[in-house]
Amino acid sequence: RVGEQTPPDEPAAIRLMIDINTADWHEWTQLPGIGDTLAQRIVADRQARGPFRAIEELSRVKGIGAKTLEKLRPHLKPVAP
Repeated sequence: RVGEQTPPDEPAAIRLMIDINTADWHEWTQLPGIGDTLAQRIVADRQARGPFRAIEELSRVKGIGAKTLEKLRPHLKPVAP
């Protein structure tokens, strides 16, 4: 109709995606439920024990249980074989 305004398009949601084997602790802190201490623990574990072979291996890090892992999953890139 003439003179009727259409609502602006909703902005597209941007989701941060990280590679669990290359992300530094600063990148980890951008994810839900990950503070400085846990982020540093993830990076330290990866440096000490080697790369994660699957997203589920994040549970080897103290402080990451099933609930945290499911919250993180949408933000994690698949692990390359």
